[in-house]
Formats: sequence, C-alpha cells, structure tokens
Amino acid sequence: MNPKAQAVYYVLVILVSAVYLPMLYDKIFMDDVEKTHLFYSPVSQDFILTEKIVGKVPDPAKGFALDHHSNLAYMKADGTYVPRKTFERHLPFIYYKNMEIQGLLPMTLNGQTFDKITIKAQRRVLELKAKDLAEKSPHVPFYPLLESNPGQARLVFPEDRFRMTDSDMEFINADENAVDPVFTKMYTYTLPLKKRDLNSLPDL
Repeated sequence: MNPKAQAVYYVLVILVSAVYLPMLYDKIFMDDVEKTHLFYSPVSQDFILTEKIVGKVPDPAKGFALDHHSNLAYMKADGTYVPRKTFERHLPFIYYKNMEIQGLLPMTLNGQTFDKITIKAQRRVLELKAKDLAEKSPHVPFYPLLESNPGQARLVFPEDRFRMTDSDMEFINADENAVDPVFTKMYTYTLPLKKRDLNSLPDL
C-alpha cells in the first residue's frame, strides 16, 4: 500500500472510531434513564407506578422479577413492590388484552361488568403531565447551550444543559444525568456571572 493510500486509510479509521466508539461505550456501560410512570388505579383507588431502577436493584424488586428484567420495578403507593401481572390487574382499562388472555375478563368494578368489547369501546385513558399542574409543576431552570451556526436547518438539542446556581454556571449531561465538571469550570470562570440574569429566560 502506498503512503498516501495508507494515510487516507488511517484517517478514515480514526474518523469512524471517533463516531462509533463513544456510541459503543454508551451502549455497553451506560444505563439509560427512563421516565417513572405513575398511574391511578380504578381497582385499588390509589396510585401505582412502574420505573426503571438505575444502580443497585433492591432485593424485594428482584423477588418479583419473574417474567422481566429485575431493574424494571412495579410498586404500590406505599412502596410495596408487586409482580407485573398484579400491576396490570390494577389497570384493567390499559392492560385489558393481557387480562383477557389470563381469563380475568369479564370483571366487575363498582357494580358494573366490563368485558373486552365494553372496555375497548368506552375506555378513556388520560395523561396528566407535570407542566399541566398549575403552580405545582416542578420548576427546574435548565437551558440548552445551542450552536449559533450549526450548519444545518434542523435544530438539534445538545446533550448538555446548564443552570445558574449561586456560584456556578453548572452544566448537566442529560445522557448521564450528571454534572460535567469540565464545562462547569470552563464557563463559570470565563463568563462574568454577576452580569448575567437568566431568570427572564422562558421555560423549555
């Protein structure tokens, strides 16, 4: 192989590695964080939730992981872990197909009988997000640091977000859900924080 071709080959290997090696690392070593889903059960008339546990999985959660990964947990409002099938039985209007397969339909709830056809025709599943709760939604002032000239029409949000604390311009890596000390230190000591007022920025 002549020197020019060899140099091109090495450059291509470096470029491909720079793109795919970080992705491979994240795939192998990083655990994705997912939303916690909180439901109101018409059966127990209480809340029940499902969440993906990041880190050490509690032993009670492992004990109920009979047909799914142990880091996917189902829990009642009092903190008691339950099996997946119990979780689904608390939410018959969502998991009615599984309940039919398990022979649990028709079912009676508050004096009214429901079968698959009735549930499918009349069920209503409503989603309420935090932003919909007037004066009670969590207010976390995180802002993206966008590239002013990205070289493309489509706006792509970076994985880094920042927030203003009393002493720092603190950066959080959204993929890892952790503070980025390099960015935090760099921007904190570069920008005159006392002259910056981000309280007027709109919520994203």
